[in-house]
Amino acid sequence: MKILTALLLLLASANTSAAMITLDISGADDALTTPLTLSAILDVDEGSGEMVAFSSFNLNVLFDNTLFDYVTDSASSSLPMGVIAAQNPAGVGVTYFNLGDVMVSADTTLFSLQLQALSAGTTSLSLMLSELYSGGFMTPAMPVVLAQNTASQQVTVAQSVPVPHTLGLFVLALGLMLRRFRR
Repeated sequence: MKILTALLLLLASANTSAAMITLDISGADDALTTPLTLSAILDVDEGSGEMVAFSSFNLNVLFDNTLFDYVTDSASSSLPMGVIAAQNPAGVGVTYFNLGDVMVSADTTLFSLQLQALSAGTTSLSLMLSELYSGGFMTPAMPVVLAQNTASQQVTVAQSVPVPHTLGLFVLALGLMLRRFRR
């Protein structure tokens, strides 16, 4: 009985990993003019020699739909088979499936997508991993447990300040002021 318990404990802990999900956001400074890029990264401790194997995942990117909109077909991944992303009422759902396990021993970008700012404001962008499985076409799927399966980051989109588009407006205004001042 002790051997059976030890075997079950070993099997259950075989898919436990010290890796975690992190969130990387770029382009928030000028998000009103160009879409900001959001990336989900599987952060693996390279010094530990650990490998994470997975064949599928489901992630949800949660954000305020009044401040951001998902740029359709902007989701990309360097993983084999690519990812599928679709907007939902709370944000964007991202799904990945491969016929065999993907072995990861260093930080890996699971996917990147773009969000377009609709208005100025502050919101929290959250990433929630709902499923991460190991197992392929001919083997049963086993859940992979990460040390951390959520990530969150505050993003502020500032209202852009309009600037004169031509030097002519400045010169015209200066000329009118000088003319009025001379009178």
